[in-house]
Amino acid sequence: MKHTKITWVAGILLGGLVATVSGQTVYSNMVGFQKVLVENGKQAMASTPFDNTDNTLANVFSGQLAPGPINTAADNVLKWDATAGAYRIFWELNAGPLAGQWVEAGVGVADNEPINPGEGFWVTNSQTPGMNTVVFVGEVPTDPSIGIVIDPGLQMVHNPYPAEFSIRDTALSDLNSKVSGGTNISTSDLVFQWSQVHNAYDRFWYLSNLSKWVKVPADPNATSGFVGENGVPDFVLEPGAAVWYQRRANAGSFTWNITRPYNVP
Repeated sequence: MKHTKITWVAGILLGGLVATVSGQTVYSNMVGFQKVLVENGKQAMASTPFDNTDNTLANVFSGQLAPGPINTAADNVLKWDATAGAYRIFWELNAGPLAGQWVEAGVGVADNEPINPGEGFWVTNSQTPGMNTVVFVGEVPTDPSIGIVIDPGLQMVHNPYPAEFSIRDTALSDLNSKVSGGTNISTSDLVFQWSQVHNAYDRFWYLSNLSKWVKVPADPNATSGFVGENGVPDFVLEPGAAVWYQRRANAGSFTWNITRPYNVP
């Protein structure tokens, strides 16, 4: 089994001790943690691969995001509702009779809203000065592979394992055999990856006649090109990352199978 480099801050907890993971990684029946960094005034697309004994909004984000009397005066968690085509907005109240509880805009108390392993969401930082660090903790997945169902239309998908992998690595991902490509960006499936540096999306589409992913960078001064070639960075899904996948309307559904990128005894 291939070892994969950890590029986000991640680690393992065992017997009350913390061991930082870098370079190579091997997990075995352990509890893992990872940190998602969100700069002030920005937002990050995130997910957690870890299963927790309490996967609720109030527990997963307990004490980690700034509360407020209204959502615009607090750090938020946003979940996409594909059916409604709109975001659900959550924040922790710090005033009134519900102070200390999480609520959903226009709905009410949401302490028990699930944050399931592999579910994609946004974390915003509007109130925490500098850099806010959000830590996710839970049981490290040991499944040999995990399948993500991709339906026609727009959906937020995630990295299901606490290790980075490239979609170009066919040993770890079968996406390239199932993507609906095209001759230009308007006739292909699309992937949108958020850049905190540029506060915009890097866009990727699949050039079918060359069987290659092509990148349209968020940086307007950058040069588009083949992913992983000619100096263009590879398309890597970091631990805890989420991206948008836009499936062509007439292409049908498929399951994107991702192989576990680390060893377990």
